[in-house]
Amino acid sequence: MSELQTKLEKICRLPKDFHEAGVMTPPVLEALHHHASGVSLRRSVETGCGKSTLLLSWLSESHTVFTLDKYGDVPCESFENVRDSSLLKQNSVEFVLGPSQRTVPEYPFHSSLQLALLDGPHGFPFPMLEYYYIYPHLDRGALLIVD
Repeated sequence: MSELQTKLEKICRLPKDFHEAGVMTPPVLEALHHHASGVSLRRSVETGCGKSTLLLSWLSESHTVFTLDKYGDVPCESFENVRDSSLLKQNSVEFVLGPSQRTVPEYPFHSSLQLALLDGPHGFPFPMLEYYYIYPHLDRGALLIVD
C-alpha cells in the first residue's frame, strides 16, 4: 500500500465532527483521490477546509486554502482541526484567512491551477463568486469541483 493510500484511509477514518458543518464522506474523498491522482497537480486551490484539505495537501505540490479561522470572535473548529492535524502536509499548504468573497478576488495568483475545489460558504451566490475569480487561472483540462 502506498503512503498516499495510507493517508487517504486515515483521513477517511476521521470522525464526522471533524468539520462542524459536515464532512466529505469516504466515497467522495476516494473519488477526489482517484480523479486528482490522474493529473499532475502543481497548484491547487480550495475554498473552505476540512478532510479534503488534508488529502489535497498530499496530492498537490502547492495547495492554497481560502478559509475562515473564526466566526466573529468564535474560533472555527474545522480550521483548527485541519491546521493541527498530523495528517496535514504543512509544507505544501498556504492558508489565506478571511471570507472568500474578499480574499479570493484579492489573491495574487502567480501560476495556473490544475485543480479547484469550491466548497466555501454554502449559499448563493458564493460558489458563483468564487468561480468568477478562480476560473481565469485554471489550466486547460483542470479539474473544477463545486460543492
